[in-house]
Amino acid sequence: MATSLNFTCTISTVPTLYLFKPHSKMSEQRHGVVVVGVGRAGSGRIRDLNNFNSHAGLNWSLKGFVSRRQLEIEGVKQITLEECLSSDEVTMLVICTEPGHHEKVIRQALDCGKHVLVEFPLTLSTQTTKELYDLAAQKSLVLHEEDIALLLPSLTETKNQLESHKIQNVDICLTGNYNGWIEEIDRGGAPFSSSISLLQEMYELFGDLEVIGGQLQLTEEDYMATANLLTKDKKPITLKTGRSKVPVARKKVSKFTFEDGTVYEPYNPGPPKPQPGAEKRAGLMMIRTSFHFVEK
Repeated sequence: MATSLNFTCTISTVPTLYLFKPHSKMSEQRHGVVVVGVGRAGSGRIRDLNNFNSHAGLNWSLKGFVSRRQLEIEGVKQITLEECLSSDEVTMLVICTEPGHHEKVIRQALDCGKHVLVEFPLTLSTQTTKELYDLAAQKSLVLHEEDIALLLPSLTETKNQLESHKIQNVDICLTGNYNGWIEEIDRGGAPFSSSISLLQEMYELFGDLEVIGGQLQLTEEDYMATANLLTKDKKPITLKTGRSKVPVARKKVSKFTFEDGTVYEPYNPGPPKPQPGAEKRAGLMMIRTSFHFVEK
């Protein structure tokens, strides 16, 4: 049986990533890094941090990883969160757990004087996010929310298209399968919290957005959430994000229709296939986000 929810509101939406900026620079010391959470993203971080140990004058070493599971990762030791927070050798945490756990770990890390890089969304609450950025500023620590979509070439190309064309409407749909936490709101947040990247991309392209409506359709097998937005020029944006129990590849389809009738559909490739020697090259997460983080 399907459940359908509708909402309408009139607010300006400014993603928290852009409202608050880190207020400090990291020192020139050699930093000890621990990765918290070892799913797909965490595994990528561990690989890259283990293979590369410097960038932009900053040096680091991977001190270990934290996971609820007992894991064996060659060359990296598993430690507890308590050991990580109490260690003077650990100065930076990379948090890759499900969003529902972010707030607690970030707060603990900041209270213990650690810099933090966290996968989006930073938390499930705008107010909590503000509090944590303020806390980081008070302690002169870097708190950085990672959204790799904002650094991809496809977004840059879309910006170029918008410089020479006036937008008429935008339609974007992101789909994938359940992963064990994204389908649970208390762990992954509401659909447009766990998929806040879609909103952040639109803000990056169009600035402030007005939310005029939306819908959430739930069944026992899947969900589909829709957000209806307007740009400052009153051009409609329709965002959809859905997940299913059925195993399917993650897929993003974007369509930008311009006033002259032309249509631009950015290429959105899936996860890259492993290539020979790739284990010794910086992965996309390292190049686009970890390097950006240390530069702060």
